Amino acid sequence: MKAWLSQPIARGEAIAWAVVVPAVMVVLSSGWSVVGSLSIVRSLLHRPESAAHPTLDLFVQVGELPWAFAFGLCAVIPVLAVVTHQRLWVKLAAPVVFGLIAYLVSHTYSTSYTEWVVATRDSLTSTIGARR
Repeated sequence: MKAWLSQPIARGEAIAWAVVVPAVMVVLSSGWSVVGSLSIVRSLLHRPESAAHPTLDLFVQVGELPWAFAFGLCAVIPVLAVVTHQRLWVKLAAPVVFGLIAYLVSHTYSTSYTEWVVATRDSLTSTIGARR
């Protein structure tokens, strides 16, 4: 361990660590938002007045544990690419690619959730308006 600490760090390695830390933070925050809200969405989808958005229904059917595992892999793979002395392009590409994947999954989830909430609100508004 002492010999490893005494080795100088290359510029590419420093850039790779500078890229991997924000990418892992994006992955963790995206995963936290998706996995943390799935149980609430699942309970709301069981109400009779809410029709599930197809993409949101897919997220709920897959469940929290597989999504947590997928986001965990998106966080671990870039770190392993930097730690395990891969080629420089792998060290730089892995955090960007997996961070982008996690961001796109989170964006898809939040978009489908927003569309579902708007559709549910509109159906409830029309139902309440028809009762008056």
